[in-house]
Amino acid sequence: MYYTAKITQDPEEKREAYNIEFPDVPGAISCAFSMAEAMEYAQDALDMTLEDVLEGRMALPERKTEPDEKKGLYRIDVGARTATALEIYRAKGGMKAATVAKKMGMTPQSFTRLLKPSSNVSVAMLDRFAKAVGKRLVITFE
Repeated sequence: MYYTAKITQDPEEKREAYNIEFPDVPGAISCAFSMAEAMEYAQDALDMTLEDVLEGRMALPERKTEPDEKKGLYRIDVGARTATALEIYRAKGGMKAATVAKKMGMTPQSFTRLLKPSSNVSVAMLDRFAKAVGKRLVITFE
């Protein structure tokens, strides 16, 4: 899972400086003093903003902008834990947390913790979740 960051060199700075923004993820912004830093900080900004989306139960941003490095548009992968929480959120769909939790044999509070990127979700727990929402767990490596 990824989004595209627009990374531009700041023309007003006297030293090397970069501005970072995500056209498809409002509020995901940062800045850096090298391109290497910009790539690292971009993922941090993206993950923190997507965590806020999860906590606020807001609609997930749709990726519309494609990477094109010639135009300063770079692919930034979502961190693994954040991506896992987002996939759980998507797969849950309109089901209430209490309903999913009951099917999984846990409390709604325990289920809600699965939606936090800071949680350490096991493959077994993901499989239980998939069955509870009528889906099949598939793991791929790209």
